[in-house]
Amino acid sequence: MSFNKWKETVLALLAGLAFVLFFYPKQSLSPNSYLFSAGGDGIKNYYSYLYNSKHDSSFWYTESMNYPYGELLLFTDGQPLLASSFRLLKSVFPFLSDYGVAYLNLWMLVSLILAMLFIFMVLRKLSVGPWASLVFGLGILALQPQIFRFPGHFGLSYAFVIPMAIFLLLSISEQWNLKLYLGLILANFLVFFLHPYLGLIFGLTSLFFAVVNMLIRHSQFRRSLYIALGTIGVILGYLLIVRLTDDHQNRTPDPFGFFFYRAQIKTIFLPHHPPLKPWIQSMINIGGQQWEGWAYMGVACTLGLLYMLLRWFASIKSMFSRKTNTKVLSYVGLVALLFSMAVPFVLGLEFLVEQIGPLKQFRSLGRFAWIAYYLFNFLVCWKLYALYRLNRKRSIGQFARLFILIPVVLMFWEAWPWHKEVEYNISLTENLFLDNYYPQEKKDYAAIIGLPLQVHGSENFELPGDEETNTRVFLTSYATGIPIYGGASGRSSLTEARKLVQSIGPSFYPKEIKDDMPEGDFLVMKRKDFGINRYERNIWNRAKPLYSDDRFEYASISSSELLKFEQGTVNDSMLNDSALIALLRFDDQVSDQVMNGTGAKAGTRNHYLQIANFGTELQPGDYVLTMWVYTKGFSMTQMGIFLESRYKGENSLPRLSQVSPGNSVVIKGDWSMVEMPFTLEKPIELLNLVAKGGKYSKQPFYFDNLMLRPQGKDVLTRLDDEHFIWNGYVIPEN
Repeated sequence: MSFNKWKETVLALLAGLAFVLFFYPKQSLSPNSYLFSAGGDGIKNYYSYLYNSKHDSSFWYTESMNYPYGELLLFTDGQPLLASSFRLLKSVFPFLSDYGVAYLNLWMLVSLILAMLFIFMVLRKLSVGPWASLVFGLGILALQPQIFRFPGHFGLSYAFVIPMAIFLLLSISEQWNLKLYLGLILANFLVFFLHPYLGLIFGLTSLFFAVVNMLIRHSQFRRSLYIALGTIGVILGYLLIVRLTDDHQNRTPDPFGFFFYRAQIKTIFLPHHPPLKPWIQSMINIGGQQWEGWAYMGVACTLGLLYMLLRWFASIKSMFSRKTNTKVLSYVGLVALLFSMAVPFVLGLEFLVEQIGPLKQFRSLGRFAWIAYYLFNFLVCWKLYALYRLNRKRSIGQFARLFILIPVVLMFWEAWPWHKEVEYNISLTENLFLDNYYPQEKKDYAAIIGLPLQVHGSENFELPGDEETNTRVFLTSYATGIPIYGGASGRSSLTEARKLVQSIGPSFYPKEIKDDMPEGDFLVMKRKDFGINRYERNIWNRAKPLYSDDRFEYASISSSELLKFEQGTVNDSMLNDSALIALLRFDDQVSDQVMNGTGAKAGTRNHYLQIANFGTELQPGDYVLTMWVYTKGFSMTQMGIFLESRYKGENSLPRLSQVSPGNSVVIKGDWSMVEMPFTLEKPIELLNLVAKGGKYSKQPFYFDNLMLRPQGKDVLTRLDDEHFIWNGYVIPEN
C-alpha cells in the first residue's frame, strides 16, 4: 500500500481517536457529564476557567478569587487561551453556555489525538516506516506521563505540545522554512497562555535543540541561532507581559520545591505503578518516587537505551563523527533529563539558582523530564525499526517484526493499569457546575467567605480550608458571580495573603486589610459537621444566620463587623501568673530581629535549632506552648517547629506537636504566634522545642516571647514597660 502525507495524517488521527475511545469511552461520548477532578486543584481549575468565561470580561484578569484584590487569570490556572476562546464561541453559539466543562474535557481528550499525530510525524521524520510509526506511536502515547495530569492539573495535560515542538524543530532543521519558524514561535507563545510551565517546557525543548544543533551541525548554525533567539524572545516576552500587567506586589521570587520537586533515576527508569512496580519492589526498595518527577520511560525504552549505550561505547569514534537528527535528539534528551534532576544545582552549586532570575519560579523541575521521555522513546523506536530493517531479509526475517511488536506489547502491558486508574478517577464525579448553587436570600453580596477560610498560593501565609467547603464555595461563586474572599492561586501576593489570613485572627489586633476593603455584606458558609477554630467561630457568632441545607449553614456579615477591632483593658491590677510554667524572653541572646526586649533566639534554617528544652519538672498532663516567630520576608514561614519528648527509661524522641508559622492567623506586625497544645502521658527526662527549615536555605529565623502553661489555665503577666502577655498574646498596655 502506498502512502502519502494526507493518508498518513488521517491514519494517525484515526489511530489516536481509536485510542481515546477505547480507554475513555464515557468521557469522550458524554464530555459534559463528568468532572475529571472534584477536589483540590481540579475543582479550582475548572472554576477559574469557567468563572472567567462566564463572568469576567478580561482575557487576562479575573475577579473570581482573592477579594478584594482580584488576580491574574494565569496564576489561578484558568487557562486564558481556553477561557477566552470559549467566551468567543458562546457569543456565536449561545446554546453552548452550559457546556464549558465539555469544552475543557474535550480539549484534554483531543490533545491525545493530536499527540498521536505529532508522535507519528516525528517518527516519520526519523525515517521510521508508516506502519511501524503508527504502532510505535500508540505505544509512546500509552506510556506518556502527562496522562496523570488529567485528574487535576488540566493545563499540564496537553500531551501534543512536546511532540509538536520536536516535529517543528526537526522540520526546520531539515529545511529552513519561515512559515514553520514563525509557527514554532507563535505556538510556543500561545502555549504559555494555557499553562506557563508548558510554555517553558516547549521553550526549553527548542532552546536545548538549538544549542545542541549549533554545536554538532555547524552548517545549521544560523537557523539554530534564529531558533534560540526566537525562543528566548518568547520567554522574555511572556515574563515582560506578566511584569507590566501585574499590579500585585510581593509575589515570592523563591517558591518552595526547586530542589524537591525534581526527577530522579527511580522516577525515570523504575516503574511507579503495577504491573512491574510490585515485582521490582519485592527485590529492591524503590522508596518514595516524587510525583512531580514521574516520567517513566518504560521497560522497552530502558532496555533499548541500555543496548544503544553499549553500542555507543563499542563504536565511540564513529558515533562522534555522525551528525544526524538522532544524535541531536539524544543530546537534547540528556540535557533535559539532567535539568529535570536539578543538575548542576544539586552538585554543590546551589548558589547558581539565585542567578537564573524569574526562571527559578518554575520550581517543579521534574516536569521537564517529559521532554526526555518523548525523545528517548523516539530514539529507541528509531533503533528498533533499524534492527527490523536490518534483519527482515536475513535468516531470522520471519521474526524481524518482533523488534516492533514485543516493545509495543510491553508498552501497552505497562500502561494498561495507568489508564484504567485514570479513567476510573475522572469518572467518579458528575458535572457539579450544572447545578444552581444560588443562596436562598438573593442579595448583592460583596464576596463569599467559606469557614474554615482557604488562602493558598503565596508560599508564605497559607490556610488550606476544608475541601468540601472549598468546593461548595467555588460552585456558589460560579453560579452567582460573587467573588471569593481568599481562594487558591499558583503564585499569589505575599502581602495580600498576609492581610487575608490576619483578617480572621483575634479581634484585639487591628485588621490590616481594613483600608483595602470596600463596605459591603459577605455571604458566610460553614459545613455543619466540620469544626472551625475559635477565631473563625467568633466571626460565625457575629454573623447573622440566614438558613441551612442538608450539609451547610449560611449567614451574612458586614465588612465592618468582620473587621471589628475590640481592644480590651489590660493593666497591672489584672495580673495572674500563678499558673505560668515558663516565659522565655531571650533577652540574653544576640539577634538582628527582636519583638520585645533586647534579644531573640536566632538560627539558620538549614540546621536544626534548639529553641528551648524542659526537663523533669513537667509532670504528666495537658499543656500549651506559645511562641512568636518573625515572618517578614519571602519564605520566612517555610519551617517546621517541633516538640520532641523523651520519656523516662526510653530512647526514642517522639514528636508531641508540630506547627508551621505560615498557618497561624495570629499576626502582629512582622511576627506570627504559633500555638502548640500537647499531652505528656508519663514522666519525661527531656522536652525539646526545635525548628528546621529547608536543606538549601541560608535564611535566618528568629523566635521570641515563649510561654508555657497548663491547658485551661489563663496567664497574664507583664512583658515589658509597654506590653503584657496573656496566654501567649502580646498586648499593649492601655
